[in-house]
Amino acid sequence: MHGQANLLMSGGSSLTGNEGLAFGSRSFASTLKSGRVPRLVLSEETTKALFDAATTKQAMRIETKAAMDAASLLPAQLLPGIVGFAHEPVRILDHIPATPMSGPSVDFIAHTSTTGAPGMVAKGGAKPEVEFNLVASILTARKIAGWCSLFDEDLLDFPQFTSYLQNELVRVTTDVENTQVLTGDGTGQNLLGLLNVSGILTRAKGADTNLDAMEQAIADLRTGPAFCEPDAVVIHPTSWSIIRRSKDSQNRYLLNPDPSSIEANTL
Repeated sequence: MHGQANLLMSGGSSLTGNEGLAFGSRSFASTLKSGRVPRLVLSEETTKALFDAATTKQAMRIETKAAMDAASLLPAQLLPGIVGFAHEPVRILDHIPATPMSGPSVDFIAHTSTTGAPGMVAKGGAKPEVEFNLVASILTARKIAGWCSLFDEDLLDFPQFTSYLQNELVRVTTDVENTQVLTGDGTGQNLLGLLNVSGILTRAKGADTNLDAMEQAIADLRTGPAFCEPDAVVIHPTSWSIIRRSKDSQNRYLLNPDPSSIEANTL
């Protein structure tokens, strides 16, 4: 290099020269040998040799001897691990009977109502007609999908991040699926959610207590247009909290066991 050159040594002294000084690059980008990091401070012998080269205007090159080898680098540490995002743990479709599809659509026939009913008939008497009202339907498969990008450096530094992202994609897809199964409006690519199915039974809570309203809703399903044996309840956490905290006149919890126990998650 030509002109003014200021070189800072490990001892803190500086050299200034107006003559041309040629110094080789000092490389610390070499591999870690035997799991040990390279020296960042020059040894006393190297520092003295560098000083002598500078004062005598001689060229000097300092470099490590080992070649770069990614396999010898210390692995990156991910502590205490990946802090994941919280999701609703329940998949609603796990509680609903399902049938696999072998094509893009499936046909089915729904028995929606019955006109007439069998009756007691005298010998030789006319038998009452019973008509089963059927509706043929075609359901088309719908896709819930998403993708994410990740830098190669992140995958190289943290291989376990790949499996985390794969699991996370499944979880966020399940979140969307739950919403579609419950409240999808059936337009476009949306599913027709349970709450938007035509003819679904409803019950207003009115002056009933929460537990009474739930019990009467169960009775509605068993005595409605078609028999149904309820076996699952989907309820908002806030509403469930109110029900769990229901108490009698002596301030005792109505649910058994009480809400402080995890078993109370069954109604």
